[in-house]
Amino acid sequence: GQTTALVIERNQELEQRRWAEEAVRESAKRWELMLDSIDQLAWTAGADGFIFWYNRRWYEYTGTTAEQMEGWGWQSVHDPEKLPAVMKRWTASIGAGEPFDMEFPLRGADGVFRAFLTRVQPLRDSEGNVVQWFGTNTNIEALGQAREAVAESERRFRELAETLPELLWEANPEGQGVYRNPHCYSYTGLSPAEGLGDRWGQTIHPESAPAHYKKWQDAIQTGEPFEAESLLRRHDGVYRWFLNRAKAVRDNEGRIVRWIGTSTDIHAQKLTEQALRRSNADLDQFAYAADHDLQEPLRMVTIYTQLLEETYGNKGEEAARFTKYIVNGTRRMELLLKGVLEYSRAGDSNDSIGIVDSEAIVQNVLKNLESEIAESGATITLGVLPQVRFPENQLSRIMQNLIGNALRFRAKRPLQIGISAAREGGWHEFRIADNGIGIRTEYLEQIFGVFKRLHKDEYPGVGIGLAVCKKLVEHHGGRIWAESGTDLGSTFCFTIPAEEAG
Repeated sequence: GQTTALVIERNQELEQRRWAEEAVRESAKRWELMLDSIDQLAWTAGADGFIFWYNRRWYEYTGTTAEQMEGWGWQSVHDPEKLPAVMKRWTASIGAGEPFDMEFPLRGADGVFRAFLTRVQPLRDSEGNVVQWFGTNTNIEALGQAREAVAESERRFRELAETLPELLWEANPEGQGVYRNPHCYSYTGLSPAEGLGDRWGQTIHPESAPAHYKKWQDAIQTGEPFEAESLLRRHDGVYRWFLNRAKAVRDNEGRIVRWIGTSTDIHAQKLTEQALRRSNADLDQFAYAADHDLQEPLRMVTIYTQLLEETYGNKGEEAARFTKYIVNGTRRMELLLKGVLEYSRAGDSNDSIGIVDSEAIVQNVLKNLESEIAESGATITLGVLPQVRFPENQLSRIMQNLIGNALRFRAKRPLQIGISAAREGGWHEFRIADNGIGIRTEYLEQIFGVFKRLHKDEYPGVGIGLAVCKKLVEHHGGRIWAESGTDLGSTFCFTIPAEEAG
């Protein structure tokens, strides 16, 4: 009975061992299957570094066999120039029992070396002794290329920043300066240490600083682009006007990571603007004088000439003729002064811009010209005219001048006038066409000059109307021109921005 019991116990031990061995084999099989499915190259080595197993990805990448790789055969896929350093580090890790971490190239089945990040961890027993090594090789070729691309981009940025004549700067999300190009320091005379952080503010003129900083803080809080004109002190103490602009750079989640800004010297432009404002002020004063001071003596001349004509005109044909010349001359002078005044005020910044119906404007102009239309017997046709964003009174003056000219410079044949408009890209092109006397080709550009008249005796006028039209149209970025030929009629065209309602 005792022998039977021993046999049963022995059989149980063998069965348990078989189960345990089967479990280990099953675990190893699952482990190998898992490692064969990952994208990395993986392998295991004994405590002495002798590699006895590689996963499927290793053989696929290297194009080698298990027999070729066994033990230290992996050296054949290493770059001979890099291998000594790899062996030195690997041997040191084996000796110290410490993890291994290194980047080096491995040759693929196509013969091309690619960068890999290799990491090896020791596996220890319960007493802390290294019994195996487990290693992975991760392809970082794309990462390396990305690093090189970033480095190249950074190099190009620095080259560009250091060669630009503009002041170029970079700030962190809080608005503190972290980089300024060399031109910033050469202009201000500051050192790199002085130009970073918030110290740049010492170069801004006290009068410009409050508005400058308010706009800068508003941009930081809202993330909107920054723009401000400020006086910046030069290294010799002279202040010059600069246009400062900055935009936020954001990450993939929309968070601001930095600000990139420029400061552009606009001192000459600013002086020109100031001179232009002074010139406009002088012109306004002249217009006021023309409208009041100069008109008054002309009125006096006219009144007393008319009195002379009434008193002495019947006493001599020659005296009547002379007084008539004086009256006509003074009336013409009044018209010229009014024309100069109209030209000087054309494009006045006080004219408000809004959405207007150009067809309604043309209809109102035609109503104002009813007597001239009736006298000429003109037939006027209108195409579809758009709504536009433009000062209403300015568009009315343009139409009044151009339609009035078509009525005035008519031929003996029945007058026909066509008014139309068409969309041309970002512009509305208006056309006022007639079958009047026409204009010789060589005069098509001259007629838009001030006081330019081609028919001084036959037709009334002082030569201001087309000059006013040109000034008004060009003030809004458009252009005006004429198409014509003698006895072929004329077409006057002008463009204005196509900014429609909505």
